[in-house]
Amino acid sequence: MRFIEVWERDWASEEFLAADVKTASEKLKNDVIAGYEVRDVGGISRVLTISSVGDRFIATWNAIVSANGEQKLIDVSLACHFDFGRLEPTFNLIFDTVQFD
Repeated sequence: MRFIEVWERDWASEEFLAADVKTASEKLKNDVIAGYEVRDVGGISRVLTISSVGDRFIATWNAIVSANGEQKLIDVSLACHFDFGRLEPTFNLIFDTVQFD
């Protein structure tokens, strides 16, 4: 199930990015996530995190996106049950094709 949250006021994306990088850095240091990077998806730079959940790895990217006069929280998650590196080229293609209208 996918949830989209809507806000009526604009938020500065730079504030979210800086806070997310700091949070991801702390999570990596505390072994909560396996890795992170700042990733551009659909023209928006946000933090992509890699998490190990059970027997799979999950790449998660989320952002607040303006659409139809509203701001919406969008989450993109991709998972695999084996070596994440093998699917990285496929995941990169998926992330590279995301567009927000």
